[in-house]
Amino acid sequence: METLDKVRSGYGSRFGLLCLMVGGSVGTGNLWRYPRLTCQYGGAFVVATVIALVVIAIPLVMSESFAGRASRHSAPGAFRDLLGPKWTWMGTFATFCYFMMHANYTVILAWCIRYMFMSMTGTYYGVSDKMALFNSVAANDLGTGVCWIVMMVLAYYCLRSQSILEKSAKLIMPALLAVVLILVAYAVTRTGSVEGLKYSFAFQLSDLWDPNIWLEAITQDFWSLGSGTMLVLSISKYASKKEDIVVNGKVQAFGDMTFALLGTLIVLPCIFAFTGSTEEAVTLARSGNNGLTFVGLTNMFESLAGAGRVLGTLFFLALSFAAFSSIIAATTCFSGVFTDMGMSRKKAAALAVFGQVALGLPSFLSQDILTNQDTV
Repeated sequence: METLDKVRSGYGSRFGLLCLMVGGSVGTGNLWRYPRLTCQYGGAFVVATVIALVVIAIPLVMSESFAGRASRHSAPGAFRDLLGPKWTWMGTFATFCYFMMHANYTVILAWCIRYMFMSMTGTYYGVSDKMALFNSVAANDLGTGVCWIVMMVLAYYCLRSQSILEKSAKLIMPALLAVVLILVAYAVTRTGSVEGLKYSFAFQLSDLWDPNIWLEAITQDFWSLGSGTMLVLSISKYASKKEDIVVNGKVQAFGDMTFALLGTLIVLPCIFAFTGSTEEAVTLARSGNNGLTFVGLTNMFESLAGAGRVLGTLFFLALSFAAFSSIIAATTCFSGVFTDMGMSRKKAAALAVFGQVALGLPSFLSQDILTNQDTV
């Protein structure tokens, strides 16, 4: 494995490191999955995610940051160095599990890109059954497949060097925040959006006794923030010894939660403002369908004619930014194992990207497989 002396210590700036850490966490889990679960469980889910974040997720992220910075290795090498050779398997197993999970989510990036182009051209305008349209786009569609492969190739080029990776994160994250804030300002000022806000954050104390809510909340925090996935460990192996682990961990965690709440402030108000009635909005919100974000918002964009094309393009561009930032950060977790073993960064990145495409193919062919993987 790589020795400590061979690993470059430090990013170009602390801002670059924080953008990469937040970018690795912020993705479709924030703007697609979190609003969908909030729709299902209401305000109790929001409260549970915040509590689980503070009590469980943040301490784990800090532990990973320490392990990466202290060992200068990805998970297998870090476990070996800090716990002993007999624990190397644990770091390998954790990385493998994350690899198996993450490969399926690369497909969602293709959905986002496809809907961005559909917003630009107004393809979904006049389509009465937008759920059927989503189902056709999301499973075994040639155009979606092309978007998927092109973006994974682009991810490979971003991963070829650490400087490119940091520069892309410093560009993507501020742009994503700006686009999301514009969409939030628009969504919460629509007529009927107040009902969506009430639905998002209202809850009764008795709701917090539901164990399913806590299970979903902890799962969401772990998946979105990256706790236990070895993502933060892999990013932190290049961090300077002077980096403040506590501050960085909190910035990453609350930055991730902020984007999740902003995503909810976009999706839920729009569902209630642009669905035919409150009853229909509640039915759609509780459906738990993968296409909830896509269907709810495309109805809104269509109702706005020309302005809708601009807003639709901006939203799906933001969603694409979020998904892409997560993919390029997460792939460093996988490729880092191979660079620790002496493989060149370019070859390791190519192998990690190809592996995700190969394992993500079943989810591209079938939504049911992706849903199953998400549940598991």
